[in-house]
Amino acid sequence: MEHRVRFVKAPVLSVSDFAGGQEASISEFDVMFAKPMIMHHQMALDMARAYNADPNGGNVVIEEINFDILRDQAVEIAMLEDFISDYSGDPGAVPIDPEMHEMMGMPHDGS
Repeated sequence: MEHRVRFVKAPVLSVSDFAGGQEASISEFDVMFAKPMIMHHQMALDMARAYNADPNGGNVVIEEINFDILRDQAVEIAMLEDFISDYSGDPGAVPIDPEMHEMMGMPHDGS
C-alpha cells in the first residue's frame, strides 16, 4: 500500500483554476494546440478501453491505470472542448498545425 500512495491523484482543476478565477483569453494558437491534444487524449481513451475489453489483457495494475486514464482523459477532453468553445472566432476554421500534431507523435493524416 505504501507504493500506491505515490500515485494518488490530485483533484481535477477547472480552466478557471489555472486563470486565477479570471477569464483567460483564447488565441488561435491555443485552439491550434487544443484540437490535436483532444485527439491525443481520445487515442489514450481508445487504447485503455481496448485493453480492458480484450480477454488477453488481464493485468490488474494496467486495468486500474486504464480506469484512471478513462476518467482523467475524459475530464481533460471536456476541459479542452470547453476552452475551445470560449474562442471568440470560429474554432472550426482554425487549422491543425501539422508540426504541432507531429510533435506529439501523431501523423497529421489522422491515422
